[in-house]
This record gives sequence, C-alpha cells and structure tokens, in this order.
Amino acid sequence: MQLVNLNKLYPKKYGVLDPSLLKSDETVIYDSDTLVETMEYAGPINTIIHHASGLSSYMKQELVGIRFGYCSLGGQWNNANFYGPNTRSLSGVDRICYVRGINPDKEDKMKVMEYYGSRGSKFSAYYLILLKKIRQSSKFKVDKDGSFIVDKSNVVAFVDVVNNLMDDILNSRLVMLKVPNQYDKIKIEGSYYYYNVVIWDYADQNRPLEKELEESMDLKHNLEMVVKYIMTRDSINVDGVEINVRAIGENNLRLQGISMKDKIVELSEYIKELSEETGKFEDLMDSPVSDIYEGLTEKILDNILTQCDGIKENIDILESYAEAKISTAIDRIEDIINSEELRDLAEFNYQSYAERIFRKIEEEHGFDEDKSDDRMDSASSSATYKGEELYYSAEKLLQELKDKLNEICM
Repeated sequence: MQLVNLNKLYPKKYGVLDPSLLKSDETVIYDSDTLVETMEYAGPINTIIHHASGLSSYMKQELVGIRFGYCSLGGQWNNANFYGPNTRSLSGVDRICYVRGINPDKEDKMKVMEYYGSRGSKFSAYYLILLKKIRQSSKFKVDKDGSFIVDKSNVVAFVDVVNNLMDDILNSRLVMLKVPNQYDKIKIEGSYYYYNVVIWDYADQNRPLEKELEESMDLKHNLEMVVKYIMTRDSINVDGVEINVRAIGENNLRLQGISMKDKIVELSEYIKELSEETGKFEDLMDSPVSDIYEGLTEKILDNILTQCDGIKENIDILESYAEAKISTAIDRIEDIINSEELRDLAEFNYQSYAERIFRKIEEEHGFDEDKSDDRMDSASSSATYKGEELYYSAEKLLQELKDKLNEICM
C-alpha cells in the first residue's frame, strides 16, 4: 500500500483514457459533478432509508439509528449503498457498503457486501475497516467472499459498528491508501475512464508509511534542487575533480545516436500498446473458462512479447530502480509466456480437437449415420474436458501474467 499524497490527489469526473497514464506519485479518483444533496434517490441514511422497498419495515426502523452518513437507493429502490458523512458525490472512495434485503415480506434480514452491480466504482473504500469491526464482534459470521448477514439478532450491533465508523471518519482518525496494481474502470458517455483504487485505514497503524512519504518528498525535493543546480552549470567541481557537464551530455547523445525525446516517445508508445493488450487479456481472463481456452491464442501472447521487447530496448532512459523493476517484470513475463503450460493452452483449438476425436471414433467403429450425433457430442465433451484440463494447468501462471502486466502498465 502507498499513502496518498493529498497534494497530488485529483478528484475527477473524467479520469484517464488508459491505465498506463495513471502516475505512481499521483492519485486520480472518481468524483461526479452531481452533488448528493441534489439527488432524489439519495440523502441522509436516517431519512432516505424509509424509502428502501427491498428492506423489511423492522430493518428500516432499526437502521434509522445510524446517526450520520448518506444512503443511495437503486434497483427500483430495492437496495441501498451506504456512504460516509463527508460524502460530496456518490463514489467508491466514500462508500462504506452495499445492502440488499432478503425476502423482506417474510423475513427481517439483509445481506451486506462491498459492492454489487456493473455501474460506477467496483470498490468501497471503507469496507475493509467495516469488516475489521464486524469480525471483532461475535454476532456476525463473515462469508468467504467478505459478505455477511444482518438480522434481528445483530442489527443493533450493526448500527453500533456503523456509528462507530462514522465517528472515526468525522474525527479524522483515518488515512487514504492507494492500492497497488489495481485500477477502477467506469463508463461515462460511451467511453471508459480509469482511476486509482483507494482504501481507508487507521492513521495510527500507518505511521511508517506517513514517515516514508515525508522522507520521499524531502528526498525528491533535494534531488530536484541538485539536478537543477547541475543543469545550470557547464562544469562542476567534486572533491577537486573538474567534471565537464555539458561535454558529458553531448557525448552521451552522440554515442547513443538517438535523442532522449525519441526514446521517451518510443517507450510511451510501447507501454500504450502493451496497456491495450493487457486490457484485452484482462477482459479474456474475466470470461468463463470455455471462452478462455478457446480465446487465448499464440498471437495474443506473441503481441505481448513484442511490446515487452520494445520496452526493454528503451527503459535505459529511466532511473535505475524503475529500470530494474520493469526489466525484472518483463523477464518473468517472457518466462511465463514461453512456459509449456501457456503454450499448450494457446495452441489448443477446441473445434479442431473435437473434429479429430470424432474422426478417430469413426475410424475405430466405422461410419454409422444413426450414431453420428452421439459421437459428435462425445467428441465435444472430450474437447471441453481437454480445454479445462489445459486451463487449470495454466491458471496460476495466467494470474501471475496478469499481475506482472499490471506492474508495468500501472
């Protein structure tokens, strides 16, 4: 995690057009230009919750006890999102959780989770803190996916936990952390925009990160001052040794035979193209298993390798730490893509495999028109089994490839 530098925090409705444009020292978060006070379906929790048709009367009456914070209703007002007391507009940065009633006409019960649906931000920045508090109580059982049930037996405890969290927010006990290698994607007016993912945590548990941020800001400032000083001089004297700054710069460019500007442009283009390939790869990885083993091709893997090669050729313009980090990630990407598991998966063709099995059955048992359909079904089942076998053999490598690509493109 990285502590967010509030001097470089940029709330925007329109984020960046590509995740590669999200900078490591800046934080871009979604911020709508529609204020929560102007929305018909949103308002303070203890007033708007009465209109939540997906919750039982008993649950709504108990939730009125939440003293602060905002609520938005969705799905024809069947469900609700809870937000912190400082909410300006509805976004994942200020969201606490999503709640949905369970059979409200017959039961006093609701399910609480981080978020639900495909619209807006796909995270709730306060949810991890909420879960910490929930787990400290013996009245709740948290499922593997991080959701939990609230009913008559624990709704009062839930209200107390939320109120406690609201107090922590109002008393500025929390700090914002940026989640590495993740980004939020929101569709606005037909185009996708990208933002950083953040969470909130307690300030007293992140003192080392605060110190690290302060030291890095001081170091960056000092280095900038040194570089600016050097760049204003034709030469500098270090311990009695005269260094000709201008000559060194001119010689480096002459020996490279290429301008720094050209290398920056090339590197940017390769990273942009790799980001596009990464986006396509991530979309494929979010598909059903059958779409993955049918959709992953050698061309996709080779395109990724091509962009990685281009980046490696130009990363020498970066400072040494960044160069080493990217170079290490690319080395691992190359190893993964060239692994037997991934190559076998990419070479697999579902249709060809099924037809080959079908022909083999026909050769062994002879042609029988009455049995052709059954034999083709059997061949298709064999192809499905083979595709799944190859996918699960490469599953961990696919996830690691996705992570390593994001290390570069973020």
